[in-house]
Amino acid sequence: MKKPVKKPVLWVVVAALAVGTIACNKEQASEPESSPAVSTAPQSASAKKSALTKVTVTETEMAIKLSPTTVPAGPVEFVVSNKGKVPHEFVLLRTDLPLDKLPTKTGGKLDEKNKQLKAIAEVDEDDLKKGATKPLKVILSKGRYVVICNVDNHFEQGMKAALTVQ
Repeated sequence: MKKPVKKPVLWVVVAALAVGTIACNKEQASEPESSPAVSTAPQSASAKKSALTKVTVTETEMAIKLSPTTVPAGPVEFVVSNKGKVPHEFVLLRTDLPLDKLPTKTGGKLDEKNKQLKAIAEVDEDDLKKGATKPLKVILSKGRYVVICNVDNHFEQGMKAALTVQ
């Protein structure tokens, strides 16, 4: 048979919980009213930089056009449209290599596994059939990037573009 809890011990536990709750409430109440979570002050320059930047991507046979080609670091939404007649893909890679020095494999495809390239994001060709438009949101840090289509020999035929993130 279990021993019943003595009432004095129970009251000590209740009192301790009450004191802890009051202390927490006083701590919250003493926070300044202008805490960052509820600030109504105008946005700083760094906060404005973190606003979403949209990049329009148009893919056709055999080209990729970005607008703009330079964006601020932070959240970026690519709106990728296939205006061509065949499926394409959109592959975003980070690299310091210029477009004409990107590593290729036999057959003219980009070597996406090369150590000088870092895969960031992709819209697969199944999602970019003729006439399709797909959004892709990423957070980019400063640096140089390339976007490519690596379907069949599209890369070799010119489906690549440079993107600078400042």
